[in-house]
Amino acid sequence: MNMKLTEVNRNGYLAFEVPENARLALAKLLPPKYPDFIGHHITEQFGVPPSEQSRVAKIKVVGHAEEDGLEALVVEVDGELHRPDGKTYHITWSLDRSKGKKPAMSNALIQQGFETVPVYQFSAPLKFFQ
Repeated sequence: MNMKLTEVNRNGYLAFEVPENARLALAKLLPPKYPDFIGHHITEQFGVPPSEQSRVAKIKVVGHAEEDGLEALVVEVDGELHRPDGKTYHITWSLDRSKGKKPAMSNALIQQGFETVPVYQFSAPLKFFQ
């Protein structure tokens, strides 16, 4: 039997990982409202091959959006509000999976608008995730 091997798709995404100390400090300022506390990263780009990254960005939390089981923080990355694909930089802050909420829904949530919040700043490294 002749089997053809196929290459495994190893593409993932690049994201700025929120350092644990910043995550905890933000949680004190803006306590998560829903049971599933995420607050892990800020997506930069999807569908990229594995790579080593050495960039560290200045992150500024500028807004908050929340609606029925989903919460997101709007951020600027090195002074930019929008990532290369045009979507708004954000951190999925908390959600309620029992209501069917998923992190990807944060994009639509913040498109509806957000409230400004007192600015909180931190630095975050760009990393590859799969």
